Amino acid sequence: MTTATTSCAHCRTVLLPGQTRCMVCGAEAGEQTRSCPACGRPAPESARFCPQCGQSMESPATPAETAGTAGTVESTVDNTAFVKVRNPSVKVYLGIGAAVLTVLALVSVYSFVSTRFFTPQRTVTGYLDALVAGDADEAMSYLLPVGEGEGTGSEWRMLLTSEVLNHEGYREPANIVVGEVTGEEDVRVVPVSFEIDGAEHAMEFTVRRSEAKTLGLFRGWLIDGGLAPLEIFAPAAAPVTVNGVTMPPESGGFLAFPGGYRVSVVDNPLLQGRDVTAVAVGGGNPVQLTVTLKDSARAEVEAQVKSFVDECAKSTDLEPTGCPFAAFAIEPIANVKWTVTTYPTLNLTVNPQTGTVNVTTTRSGRADVTGTYSSDGTAYNRSDTFSVSGTAVVADGKVRLNRR
Repeated sequence: MTTATTSCAHCRTVLLPGQTRCMVCGAEAGEQTRSCPACGRPAPESARFCPQCGQSMESPATPAETAGTAGTVESTVDNTAFVKVRNPSVKVYLGIGAAVLTVLALVSVYSFVSTRFFTPQRTVTGYLDALVAGDADEAMSYLLPVGEGEGTGSEWRMLLTSEVLNHEGYREPANIVVGEVTGEEDVRVVPVSFEIDGAEHAMEFTVRRSEAKTLGLFRGWLIDGGLAPLEIFAPAAAPVTVNGVTMPPESGGFLAFPGGYRVSVVDNPLLQGRDVTAVAVGGGNPVQLTVTLKDSARAEVEAQVKSFVDECAKSTDLEPTGCPFAAFAIEPIANVKWTVTTYPTLNLTVNPQTGTVNVTTTRSGRADVTGTYSSDGTAYNRSDTFSVSGTAVVADGKVRLNRR
C-alpha cells in the first residue's frame, strides 16, 4: 500500500504523514489553497504570487502563459517578480565593435609608422638626404653624439658645416642604394652604395636603437659614426683650403661627411697647386697635394739675383763685402771697376715634403774687374766666375731670396 504525500502550500516542502505544520516555513498543513492562474499549481489563499512560477495570483493568465504551462516552468515566470535578464542592445554591440576596431587601427598605425619611418634604413637615407640638401645640422641629428676623436685635433668640426656642404666644390652622394640590413635587436649594420662624381663607392653604417622616444611611442635609430676621415698631405709651406675653409698647417686628417671635397692650395705669390677632389668614404682615401713654383716667382727670384749682382758690381773694391765674386792683387789697385759679363743660370726646386724653394746655380756667372797698379799705373785685369744660392720664401706677402 502506497502512502500519499503532501507538501506545504507555502514553500512546497514535503510533509510527513500526521505532520500539522511545515518544518521549514511553519505554515499549517491544512491551509486552504487555490490554483495558480498561470501554472495551475496550488498556492495558499494568502499568497499574492505563485511560489512555483512567480505569477501574480490576482491577474488572470494570458493564453501565451497558459500555453507555457505545458512546457518548462521557466517560460511562465512573471518578469515583475524576478530580475529580468536583458540582452545587449545593438548600440552596445556597435560600441564594442568600434572599440575593437580602434585598437586594431592603432596597432596597425603603430606598426605602419614603426616599419616605415623608424627603421635603420630610413635613418641612413635620411642622413644622406640631408647631405644632398646641404643641411649639416639635420645630418648631425641622425648621428650619435660625436666627441673629439683621438688624433683629429681641436679643429675636427671645421668641415661639418652647411657652408662646406653648399660650397661648389662639394660632391654629394648620388644614386644611393641601400643593401640588406644585418644584425639583431638594438644594433644593425646598413650597407649603402652610392656614386660620387660618377665613381662608385660603398660604406657600412652601424646604427643603434635610440633611447629617446618620438611622441612617447616610437624609438628610432642613430648612426654610430657616419663620418669619414679626409686625409690631405701637402707641403708644410703650402697651406690648403677644403671647400673654401683654410686648414691648419700640418694638420693631416679631418672628419668629414661622406662626399667629395675640393682641395686647393691657398693662394700665395710663391707656390701653386692644381685643385684635386678628395673623397671621404669609409676608411678614407689619402690625397697627396703637390705644388709647383709660380712662373712669376721664378722671374722675381732671377730679378733679385741680377739686382744683387749688379749692386756688387758697383763696388770699387777687389773683394766686395758679401758679394759672390772677388779678385786678388799683391799690390794696391786703383780705379777698380767691376763688370758682369755673364749672369748665373739659376735652378729653383720645390721640396715636395716641406714646400721649401731651393735656389742653386747650374751655370756660373762671370765678372771682370779692371784697374791700375798704384805703384806704376800699369793696367790690372782679372775675371772671376761666381754662383748664387739660397732659399726663396714669402715675407710680408712678397717673394724674397734668402742668400746663403
